[in-house]
Amino acid sequence: RLRNFYFSVHLVESLDCCRNLRPSGFTLHPYWPDNHMKWKAILDAVTLSLDGSEALVLFELLSREIDDKKADLIRKTTQRDGEMWALNSLLCILEKELAEPLSLDYPHLVEKANNVVEQKYGKWP
Repeated sequence: RLRNFYFSVHLVESLDCCRNLRPSGFTLHPYWPDNHMKWKAILDAVTLSLDGSEALVLFELLSREIDDKKADLIRKTTQRDGEMWALNSLLCILEKELAEPLSLDYPHLVEKANNVVEQKYGKWP
């Protein structure tokens, strides 16, 4: 059974945008100037969608390369630290959302998920 997997990454363009979106009576956090990046991260969402098999395959890849191998291979393909942090954030989101990594049958579930993704899309060109 495939399930849809959704997560949001929040971004906002400017502080003025944040102020314009406030409903009347809304007060800003008392630490707004020091914490404005946190507020910016809450107001504008980008939603990505993966089915459960894609999410599990991506989790396995990222956890294997980032956690197990200390990102040695991925680090060679990135140009900036921000790219590594973005991949790590994606791994953290997947880690929070997926129950399969805690399963005793995890290796079999990953194999099955890879097969589903390969059947869905075919061979990589």
